[in-house]
Amino acid sequence: TLNDLLSPRSIDDSLVFDVANAINKMGDLNRISFDLQNELFGFGIRVKNTHFMLTGVMKNQFDFFYPRDLFRFAFEGNGASLLGERANLDGLGFKFQGFIEYGAGFNTTILDNKLAIGGKAKLLSGLYSAHTSRSELGIHTDETTFDITVDGAMTVNSSYLNPILDRNYIDGFRNGFNFKNIGLGVDLGAQYQLSKRLDISASMIDLGFIKWNANNRNFVSNELNFVFQGLDMNQFLVDSLDYFDNFLDSLQGVLDASENTDAFTTSLNTRFFLGSRFKISESISANALWYNEFVLGRYIPGFSVGATMQLKEWFTVSTNYVLYGRF
Repeated sequence: TLNDLLSPRSIDDSLVFDVANAINKMGDLNRISFDLQNELFGFGIRVKNTHFMLTGVMKNQFDFFYPRDLFRFAFEGNGASLLGERANLDGLGFKFQGFIEYGAGFNTTILDNKLAIGGKAKLLSGLYSAHTSRSELGIHTDETTFDITVDGAMTVNSSYLNPILDRNYIDGFRNGFNFKNIGLGVDLGAQYQLSKRLDISASMIDLGFIKWNANNRNFVSNELNFVFQGLDMNQFLVDSLDYFDNFLDSLQGVLDASENTDAFTTSLNTRFFLGSRFKISESISANALWYNEFVLGRYIPGFSVGATMQLKEWFTVSTNYVLYGRF
């Protein structure tokens, strides 16, 4: 958090950067995410107590995963707490994808209006995608010889990145209508009124996948196990250019990666919610919500409690306290 990075200076009220403290407060693996969406169109019709809808939504999902040791290595170097230890960079990677979802859904009430249920089936057309399907990387410095060993492997899958990199966004947007990268998804939800004051709810959002078939570029690295033992000064002084050429040739052989255009599948960032609401009075209610999300096979939980007060028919005030977990 921001308070982990900024701390008050003892001699005055100024704030200073406390990078070491921020690194210590990080998890082994951390995440920064953005979830952006824009409704392109929406249409609905009500038949008695049932509401039918058609929607079109553009969604963009960005996730970046970074291990704590990445910052320890950058801030401390390899001669402090990491000396003799493997700097664990496993999991370093990203996932970002854009797609348009075309949905048809409904919601209705049954059991004397005590139970509300709804769902939406979604046809997805992928715009672009890139993600690290495999990310293993480590750096070890021997505490006696100071030899540096780099190990790991990485696989990156991508589709239709050329329009994004070339800033030709119109060509990229057309992918939302050709269904070359096609997927399916579903949303489900229910709310039940236990009493006049208490109701409970459950929902599942974005359960689905996209299969990327068109304009794919996938990169698979070699299994990396490279040992750097330092410079041989005798050879370096005799012919430094030839020495570096040989070193770069051997390094390139280790870092080589193969490329293919195979189809691949990505899951959506699926979310599950369990909630309840208690009506304290006609104008005040309290609520609780349990949040669950799955990204690249990782589970992220969350929990919130809050209260809502309706001051006027047109004016409502809400406050929430949220706990957001790590994975």
